Amino acid sequence: MPLTVCPLSNIQLKVFAQMPEHNFEKLTQAGLQVTINSDDPTYFGGYINANYASVQRAFDLDRAALTQCGVNSVKASFASGDRKKKILKEIRGVTAQFHLG
Repeated sequence: MPLTVCPLSNIQLKVFAQMPEHNFEKLTQAGLQVTINSDDPTYFGGYINANYASVQRAFDLDRAALTQCGVNSVKASFASGDRKKKILKEIRGVTAQFHLG
């Protein structure tokens, strides 16, 4: 099941006091297809890259884990099947450069 997570807005809205308290790891460990997203970035203080960076720092995620969030986003998107295949192929090409498989 895909689940969109907007970590920086969760902190700004006081759902969690700080990023290490976020339930991101629990959600991924529960088998949910977690996607990292931004929610009104000018108001909540972070575009998509800042959200990824915040989660990476808080949970010491490696490239494979971050890549999986990107893959989850593509799979959960409303893009056409052909578009999804193209993007996933591009992701595989980039990850191969980093020996992620």
